Amino acid sequence: MLCFLIVATIKGLSNNTQNLLLIATIILGFLHLIFEIRQFIYSPLSWITDVWNYFDIGAILFPVLTSIDWLQSSTTPIWAVTISILLLELKFITFFCAIEFGGTHWAMIIGIISEIELFYMLPYQCRKNNWFPEIIFYRFSLDKLYDIISKIKNNNWDDTIEKPFLSNSLLKIVDIDKTEIEEVTQKAADNEKIIQKLEHNEKMIQKLTENENKLIQKLEDNEKIIQELKKFLMKELELREME
Repeated sequence: MLCFLIVATIKGLSNNTQNLLLIATIILGFLHLIFEIRQFIYSPLSWITDVWNYFDIGAILFPVLTSIDWLQSSTTPIWAVTISILLLELKFITFFCAIEFGGTHWAMIIGIISEIELFYMLPYQCRKNNWFPEIIFYRFSLDKLYDIISKIKNNNWDDTIEKPFLSNSLLKIVDIDKTEIEEVTQKAADNEKIIQKLEHNEKMIQKLTENENKLIQKLEDNEKIIQELKKFLMKELELREME
Protein backbone atom coordinates (compact mmCIF):
# COMPACT_ATOMS: atom_id res chain seq x y z
CA MET A 1 0.00 0.00 0.00
CA LEU A 2 2.71 2.45 0.99
CA CYS A 3 4.80 1.69 -2.11
CA PHE A 4 1.90 2.39 -4.46
CA LEU A 5 0.87 5.55 -2.60
CA ILE A 6 4.41 6.93 -2.82
CA VAL A 7 4.50 6.39 -6.58
CA ALA A 8 1.00 7.79 -7.09
CA THR A 9 1.30 10.89 -4.91
CA ILE A 10 4.95 11.97 -4.90
CA LYS A 11 6.19 13.60 -8.08
CA GLY A 12 9.79 13.86 -9.16
CA LEU A 13 10.79 10.27 -8.41
CA SER A 14 13.46 8.78 -10.62
CA ASN A 15 12.49 6.01 -13.02
CA ASN A 16 14.53 3.43 -11.12
CA THR A 17 12.90 4.33 -7.78
CA GLN A 18 9.46 4.37 -9.35
CA ASN A 19 10.00 1.00 -11.02
CA LEU A 20 11.32 -0.55 -7.78
CA LEU A 21 8.29 0.67 -5.84
CA LEU A 22 5.91 -0.62 -8.50
CA ILE A 23 7.66 -4.01 -8.55
CA ALA A 24 7.44 -4.14 -4.75
CA THR A 25 3.72 -3.36 -5.02
CA ILE A 26 3.25 -6.22 -7.49
CA ILE A 27 5.21 -8.71 -5.36
CA LEU A 28 3.41 -7.79 -2.14
CA GLY A 29 0.09 -7.80 -3.97
CA PHE A 30 0.65 -11.33 -5.23
CA LEU A 31 1.60 -12.44 -1.72
CA HIS A 32 -1.67 -11.04 -0.38
CA LEU A 33 -3.53 -12.66 -3.27
CA ILE A 34 -1.96 -16.03 -2.43
CA PHE A 35 -3.07 -15.53 1.14
CA GLU A 36 -6.66 -14.87 0.03
CA ILE A 37 -6.56 -18.01 -2.14
CA ARG A 38 -5.34 -20.05 0.83
CA GLN A 39 -8.18 -18.64 2.92
CA PHE A 40 -10.63 -19.70 0.21
CA ILE A 41 -9.13 -23.22 0.13
CA TYR A 42 -9.27 -23.45 3.92
CA SER A 43 -12.96 -22.51 4.18
CA PRO A 44 -14.66 -21.85 0.82
CA LEU A 45 -18.16 -21.28 2.20
CA SER A 46 -17.02 -18.82 4.86
CA TRP A 47 -14.91 -16.93 2.33
CA ILE A 48 -17.73 -16.67 -0.22
CA THR A 49 -20.33 -15.52 2.31
CA ASP A 50 -18.08 -12.75 3.66
CA VAL A 51 -18.58 -9.61 1.55
CA TRP A 52 -15.38 -8.01 2.84
CA ASN A 53 -13.32 -10.66 1.06
CA TYR A 54 -14.45 -9.31 -2.32
CA PHE A 55 -13.46 -5.86 -1.15
CA ASP A 56 -10.01 -7.20 -0.19
CA ILE A 57 -9.61 -8.81 -3.62
CA GLY A 58 -10.38 -5.48 -5.27
CA ALA A 59 -7.92 -3.66 -3.01
CA ILE A 60 -5.24 -6.18 -4.05
CA LEU A 61 -5.91 -6.58 -7.77
CA PHE A 62 -6.45 -2.92 -8.71
CA PRO A 63 -3.04 -1.69 -7.45
CA VAL A 64 -1.27 -4.76 -8.90
CA LEU A 65 -2.85 -4.44 -12.34
CA THR A 66 -2.32 -0.68 -12.31
CA SER A 67 1.35 -1.19 -11.39
CA ILE A 68 1.83 -3.73 -14.19
CA ASP A 69 0.26 -1.36 -16.72
CA TRP A 70 2.37 1.50 -15.34
CA LEU A 71 5.58 -0.49 -15.79
CA GLN A 72 4.73 -1.51 -19.33
CA SER A 73 3.56 1.84 -20.67
CA SER A 74 5.35 4.25 -18.29
CA THR A 75 1.96 5.86 -17.67
CA THR A 76 -1.48 4.80 -16.48
CA PRO A 77 -5.01 6.24 -16.52
CA ILE A 78 -5.86 8.58 -13.68
CA TRP A 79 -9.11 6.72 -12.93
CA ALA A 80 -7.19 3.48 -12.33
CA VAL A 81 -4.83 5.21 -9.90
CA THR A 82 -7.76 6.91 -8.17
CA ILE A 83 -9.73 3.69 -7.70
CA SER A 84 -6.62 1.85 -6.48
CA ILE A 85 -5.83 4.54 -3.90
CA LEU A 86 -9.47 4.67 -2.79
CA LEU A 87 -9.63 0.92 -2.24
CA LEU A 88 -6.32 0.92 -0.37
CA GLU A 89 -7.40 3.79 1.86
CA LEU A 90 -10.72 2.11 2.64
CA LYS A 91 -8.94 -1.14 3.43
CA PHE A 92 -6.64 0.77 5.78
CA ILE A 93 -9.65 2.33 7.54
CA THR A 94 -11.27 -1.08 8.07
CA PHE A 95 -8.39 -2.08 10.35
CA PHE A 96 -9.39 0.66 12.80
CA CYS A 97 -13.02 -0.41 12.56
CA ALA A 98 -12.03 -3.93 13.53
CA ILE A 99 -10.22 -2.63 16.59
CA GLU A 100 -13.15 -0.47 17.66
CA PHE A 101 -15.71 -3.21 17.25
CA GLY A 102 -13.49 -5.78 18.92
CA GLY A 103 -13.03 -3.58 21.93
CA THR A 104 -9.40 -4.55 22.44
CA HIS A 105 -6.11 -4.69 20.58
CA TRP A 106 -5.59 -8.30 21.59
CA ALA A 107 -8.26 -9.53 19.20
CA MET A 108 -6.49 -7.75 16.36
CA ILE A 109 -3.08 -9.13 17.31
CA ILE A 110 -4.37 -12.69 17.69
CA GLY A 111 -6.12 -12.44 14.34
CA ILE A 112 -2.94 -11.29 12.63
CA ILE A 113 -0.90 -14.07 14.25
CA SER A 114 -3.42 -16.72 13.19
CA GLU A 115 -3.45 -15.37 9.64
CA ILE A 116 0.36 -15.49 9.51
CA GLU A 117 0.30 -19.09 10.72
CA LEU A 118 -2.32 -20.05 8.14
CA PHE A 119 -0.22 -18.42 5.42
CA TYR A 120 2.77 -20.75 5.68
CA MET A 121 0.82 -23.90 6.57
CA LEU A 122 -0.52 -26.43 4.12
CA PRO A 123 -4.32 -26.61 3.58
CA TYR A 124 -4.69 -29.95 5.41
CA GLN A 125 -2.85 -28.47 8.40
CA CYS A 126 -5.16 -25.46 8.44
CA ARG A 127 -8.18 -27.78 8.67
CA LYS A 128 -6.97 -29.52 11.84
CA ASN A 129 -9.50 -28.74 14.55
CA ASN A 130 -7.07 -29.65 17.31
CA TRP A 131 -4.74 -26.91 16.02
CA PHE A 132 -7.37 -24.30 15.17
CA PRO A 133 -10.56 -25.10 17.12
CA GLU A 134 -13.76 -23.36 16.11
CA ILE A 135 -14.72 -22.78 19.76
CA ILE A 136 -12.34 -22.06 22.63
CA PHE A 137 -13.61 -22.43 26.19
CA TYR A 138 -12.00 -20.58 29.06
CA ARG A 139 -12.86 -19.85 32.67
CA PHE A 140 -13.12 -16.45 34.27
CA SER A 141 -14.13 -15.51 37.79
CA LEU A 142 -17.44 -13.63 37.85
CA ASP A 143 -16.37 -11.78 40.98
CA LYS A 144 -13.30 -10.43 39.18
CA LEU A 145 -15.44 -9.49 36.19
CA TYR A 146 -17.89 -7.57 38.38
CA ASP A 147 -14.96 -5.85 40.09
CA ILE A 148 -13.47 -4.78 36.75
CA ILE A 149 -16.82 -3.51 35.45
CA SER A 150 -17.44 -1.62 38.69
CA LYS A 151 -14.05 0.09 38.40
CA ILE A 152 -14.69 1.07 34.78
CA LYS A 153 -18.20 2.38 35.47
CA ASN A 154 -17.02 4.44 38.45
CA ASN A 155 -13.89 5.71 36.64
CA ASN A 156 -11.66 4.02 39.22
CA TRP A 157 -9.47 2.18 36.73
CA ASP A 158 -5.99 2.33 38.28
CA ASP A 159 -4.32 -0.71 36.72
CA THR A 160 -1.16 -0.44 34.68
CA ILE A 161 -2.78 -1.90 31.56
CA GLU A 162 -5.05 0.09 29.28
CA LYS A 163 -8.68 0.31 30.32
CA PRO A 164 -10.67 -2.25 28.30
CA PHE A 165 -13.69 -1.38 26.21
CA LEU A 166 -17.04 -2.71 27.45
CA SER A 167 -19.81 -3.11 24.92
CA ASN A 168 -23.45 -2.54 25.82
CA SER A 169 -24.20 -6.20 25.08
CA LEU A 170 -21.62 -7.34 27.64
CA LEU A 171 -22.94 -4.90 30.25
CA LYS A 172 -26.49 -6.17 29.72
CA ILE A 173 -25.37 -9.79 30.05
CA VAL A 174 -23.39 -9.03 33.20
CA ASP A 175 -26.30 -7.12 34.75
CA ILE A 176 -28.65 -10.00 33.98
CA ASP A 177 -26.19 -12.54 35.36
CA LYS A 178 -25.63 -10.48 38.49
CA THR A 179 -29.39 -10.14 39.06
CA GLU A 180 -29.89 -13.85 38.54
CA ILE A 181 -27.03 -14.67 40.89
CA GLU A 182 -28.45 -12.38 43.56
CA GLU A 183 -31.87 -13.99 43.16
CA VAL A 184 -30.39 -17.47 43.34
CA THR A 185 -28.30 -16.48 46.37
CA GLN A 186 -31.37 -15.06 48.11
CA LYS A 187 -33.37 -18.19 47.31
CA ALA A 188 -30.54 -20.35 48.59
CA ALA A 189 -30.45 -18.34 51.83
CA ASP A 190 -34.22 -18.68 52.21
CA ASN A 191 -34.02 -22.39 51.52
CA GLU A 192 -31.24 -22.70 54.09
CA LYS A 193 -33.45 -21.03 56.69
CA ILE A 194 -36.32 -23.35 55.81
CA ILE A 195 -34.03 -26.36 56.09
CA GLN A 196 -32.81 -25.16 59.48
CA LYS A 197 -36.41 -24.76 60.67
CA LEU A 198 -37.28 -28.22 59.39
CA GLU A 199 -34.26 -29.69 61.16
CA HIS A 200 -35.26 -27.90 64.37
CA ASN A 201 -38.84 -29.17 64.06
CA GLU A 202 -37.54 -32.66 63.36
CA LYS A 203 -35.47 -32.55 66.54
CA MET A 204 -38.50 -31.35 68.51
CA ILE A 205 -40.59 -34.17 67.06
CA GLN A 206 -37.88 -36.65 68.00
CA LYS A 207 -37.85 -35.32 71.56
CA LEU A 208 -41.64 -35.47 71.77
CA THR A 209 -41.57 -38.99 70.40
CA GLU A 210 -38.96 -40.01 72.97
CA ASN A 211 -41.02 -38.46 75.79
CA GLU A 212 -44.12 -40.18 74.49
CA ASN A 213 -42.31 -43.50 74.40
CA LYS A 214 -41.14 -42.95 77.97
CA LEU A 215 -44.68 -42.19 79.08
CA ILE A 216 -45.96 -45.28 77.33
CA GLN A 217 -43.26 -47.33 79.00
CA LYS A 218 -44.20 -45.90 82.40
CA LEU A 219 -47.85 -46.64 81.77
CA GLU A 220 -47.00 -50.19 80.81
CA ASP A 221 -44.90 -50.55 83.95
CA ASN A 222 -47.75 -49.17 86.06
CA GLU A 223 -50.14 -51.55 84.35
CA LYS A 224 -47.89 -54.46 85.28
CA ILE A 225 -47.74 -53.26 88.87
CA ILE A 226 -51.51 -53.00 88.98
CA GLN A 227 -51.85 -56.51 87.60
CA GLU A 228 -49.44 -57.81 90.20
CA LEU A 229 -51.40 -56.08 92.95
CA LYS A 230 -54.62 -57.57 91.65
CA LYS A 231 -53.12 -61.03 91.72
CA PHE A 232 -51.82 -60.49 95.24
CA LEU A 233 -55.21 -59.27 96.46
CA MET A 234 -56.97 -62.18 94.83
CA LYS A 235 -54.70 -64.62 96.61
CA GLU A 236 -55.29 -62.88 99.92
CA LEU A 237 -59.02 -63.10 99.45
CA GLU A 238 -58.84 -66.76 98.60
CA LEU A 239 -56.77 -67.48 101.70
CA ARG A 240 -59.21 -65.67 103.95
CA GLU A 241 -62.14 -67.53 102.50
CA MET A 242 -60.43 -70.82 103.11
CA GLU A 243 -59.89 -69.94 106.74
